[in-house]
Amino acid sequence: MLDEKRIKGHHLVPYLRNQDVQWGRINTIGLPEMDIVPEEMDRYSVSQGDLLVCEGGEVGRAAVWRGPDGVFGYQKALHRLRPVSSDSDIAEFMYYSLIAASVCGTFQEGDTKSTISHLPAEKFRTYRFPYPRLWPFPGLGGSAARRRERR
Repeated sequence: MLDEKRIKGHHLVPYLRNQDVQWGRINTIGLPEMDIVPEEMDRYSVSQGDLLVCEGGEVGRAAVWRGPDGVFGYQKALHRLRPVSSDSDIAEFMYYSLIAASVCGTFQEGDTKSTISHLPAEKFRTYRFPYPRLWPFPGLGGSAARRRERR
């Protein structure tokens, strides 16, 4: 939860919460606002192609940011994964990897099969996910984007 006392109203931007990120889609309507000072805007805002992953609730639930232009922040209960290179990194691949991990029970603990209640960054980093080599598959990112647009 955002600390209301820290909101001063000087640099307000809408921000995304855990509940706004659903599998494959992100709500941008009726968002609350928070202060992000200009020098921290890159660190605490989302850009086209970022993958947002829920830390709590349904752990690992994710969506790629394809939202409207403008500045949107995100709550610390979300992980923001930003492709290092737009030429070789495909956020959609990681999105589908997270779906597979969720379906296979990767985010369940122990014999009781209870879902992990939180997935802090330190724990998230311990998981290993596949990483595609694009070399034999040029244009893979474009075809994924075209399939997404047809929906």
